[in-house]
Amino acid sequence: MTYEIDSSELLVQIDRSRILDITVGDTIAVSGLSKAEYAWTEHDQQLLETNPDAELILKVTRKQDGKAYQATGLIVRERS
Repeated sequence: MTYEIDSSELLVQIDRSRILDITVGDTIAVSGLSKAEYAWTEHDQQLLETNPDAELILKVTRKQDGKAYQATGLIVRERS
């Protein structure tokens, strides 16, 4: 059986080892999702530093045209 889920949002886990040297103004791009880019902010930097063991998840939203995506925010989730 196949269950089809229609959603305009995706959550993409960020491998912290890939962004060790990230600084404010740098961009994170999601491979394979057209224009799903996110500009790293001072707030993101603070979250990264104050939550060293937490998972970082990038929230990506499909645009209304259905052809492109936009990274809309960063989620910090404690590891279980």
